[in-house]
Amino acid sequence: MNRVAASDPEVVWPGSVTDSVRERLLGAARGRAVISIVEAADLLDIPRTCAYDSAKRGTLPSIRLGRRIVVPIAALEKMLLGG
Repeated sequence: MNRVAASDPEVVWPGSVTDSVRERLLGAARGRAVISIVEAADLLDIPRTCAYDSAKRGTLPSIRLGRRIVVPIAALEKMLLGG
């Protein structure tokens, strides 16, 4: 099975897909600028440990605030929508 990366510039995603992603992000954020790594994992439908590993590798946009790791909504949206 060939997989297509969301960031592939050759792919044009239907409006409904991008609208759905944006709605899920805004719903998860509830007016906040960042979400927890666990919330991001739930949103992306990946295991929590995978989200932490991805943040550590830099493939998931994240910010460390003391001992807490948060994911900026704007950066996550940009990553998912390929912008």
